[in-house]
Amino acid sequence: MEKFLAMLSQNLGRTVNMTQEVTVLTLEIIQTLVFGTSRTFGANDFLRLVRQGNELSGRLHIGDYVPWLKWMDLSLPKLTIAKQGHGGESFLDVLLSLDNIAGLDTTATAIEWALIELLLHPQILAKAQKELDDVIPASSTMVSEADIPKLKYLGAIVKESLRKHPPPPLIVPRESTAECKLEEAGYMIPAKTQVLINLYAIGRDPNIWENPLEFIPERMSSEFNAAVELMTFGFGRRSCPGMNLGLTAIHLVLANRSTGQHRMVKRWTWVRGSGSRSCGLVHLHWFHFSASSQTY
Repeated sequence: MEKFLAMLSQNLGRTVNMTQEVTVLTLEIIQTLVFGTSRTFGANDFLRLVRQGNELSGRLHIGDYVPWLKWMDLSLPKLTIAKQGHGGESFLDVLLSLDNIAGLDTTATAIEWALIELLLHPQILAKAQKELDDVIPASSTMVSEADIPKLKYLGAIVKESLRKHPPPPLIVPRESTAECKLEEAGYMIPAKTQVLINLYAIGRDPNIWENPLEFIPERMSSEFNAAVELMTFGFGRRSCPGMNLGLTAIHLVLANRSTGQHRMVKRWTWVRGSGSRSCGLVHLHWFHFSASSQTY
């Protein structure tokens, strides 16, 4: 985290590729937990392979829906590996054997979208910065995990961002263990049916949320807090085991982005980089921003 903040401070007034930097930061957090070090030797190659693995594993597998057509599936990773001329089990083979690199892409995406929303809503950023100034002592150089429960408005920002921009638009597929009927919808779901829950649609349903396309952290009451967590991370025995880790990482990155070790800037004014496209409903392929110091 300190290295990430130092990088941002060194690039004040310059455009920073936040997609790349946030992903590297998330990778370093995971590496520290698993290996006890945040060294990222070959990080760029690793991230390139992760993106390639995610792209291939996210393609439609026709055999899941029409079993007898499984033989003609053209998105099988082995075809890509064959074209590349790799023999045996390569590192990419291992990546492709997973549905996703758990926690890396989803956490980085959640952080990226929250940053975009704060960039587009400076009044919300200012309110979050005021909360940090009021809650975190001036002597503290970094916001810690113990501080997170005190930052209520920051928590609302995270939940609202997860509602509007769920990192996985669809929950990991489930299979019904018994026949069930959805009374209000009038659907009968047979046993052994694969079920996909559309988080993106639920989070933007006007029957549930007032003005669903607007970013309004204040809507996140205690009632909605639990609902958004369940929506994003699932529930029951198949819920995401990394929920607490993911939420902690998102909170700490956002908190320390707004005020942190580098007190010489205290607060950063965020603007879009000159090469950035409009931040709308479509996810940016690359997210750039630049920061400049501001005196109060």
